Amino acid sequence: MPVAQSQRLQALFALVVDVAEGERAEFLRRECADDPQLFEQLKRLVRADVQLQHSTVRPVAPGLEALVARLAPGGSLQGTMVGAFRLCEPLGQGGMGSVYRAERNDGNVRQQVAVKFVRRELLDANTLRRFQLEQQTLALLDHPNIARLIDASALADGTPYFVMDYVAGIAITDYCDRARLGLRARLALFRDVCAAVSHAHRNLVVHRETGPGARVSPTGRDHSSR
Repeated sequence: MPVAQSQRLQALFALVVDVAEGERAEFLRRECADDPQLFEQLKRLVRADVQLQHSTVRPVAPGLEALVARLAPGGSLQGTMVGAFRLCEPLGQGGMGSVYRAERNDGNVRQQVAVKFVRRELLDANTLRRFQLEQQTLALLDHPNIARLIDASALADGTPYFVMDYVAGIAITDYCDRARLGLRARLALFRDVCAAVSHAHRNLVVHRETGPGARVSPTGRDHSSR
């Protein structure tokens, strides 16, 4: 698939998932009037997204992640300086943006962070407003089990980003298995997750999906949001 077409596919998918279900068909017909093949591809992605939202097992999630990776533009920001931080390896990528691990490079203190960018091809006024709202919301969150917002700015080309705590941990389910936690210990950890989610809800953050993706550091400290 050509890069321009894959970028358009990703951009439209990121928009259509936020459209009310009853209005999605009309949205797709309007946006894909000139490209029937794109229309069919988006319909399949939307159906898969709906299936994921109603599944606890989520067997197709790895397939969707692989699809996003294949459609991603080839450019990498690895090695770029962002403020006082040098970008290292990418940590993840989704429909809206990408996240890199970064290290402070000003010679004063040693610090690792996570830097999140909005995808360049999605930089319309609506996406920027959503990203700025996410920044402001994260700035209001103050909880020991939620990664902190450290900084927010934009690259020279206008690409917005924000800098957050880097959590060098593993998925909470993997942590429980590796540590061989019993039921009581697992429930205690789950209560920590619930406390973090409750704090986010009180600050008007509503998760579209809450699953086993919370990260746990080697000390056992939960970081439920990132």
